[in-house]
Amino acid sequence: MQVGAVIEEAGVLLREGDVFYLRREVGGRLRLDLRRAGGDHVGTTVQIRGVYVGDDLVDVTSIEAV
Repeated sequence: MQVGAVIEEAGVLLREGDVFYLRREVGGRLRLDLRRAGGDHVGTTVQIRGVYVGDDLVDVTSIEAV
């Protein structure tokens, strides 16, 4: 993934301490910055949209349960 790329992914939202992750349906996981979107869907399958900012981190602009 390139920095600045728009990301749309589905997977399970996980939380480890203060860090949120998306366990991707296609495998692997991404670290999420949810400051603009909220993290009230922990443990559920979600669809995220955001911008890849590097080091497996996505600045999430929207998150919805699916």
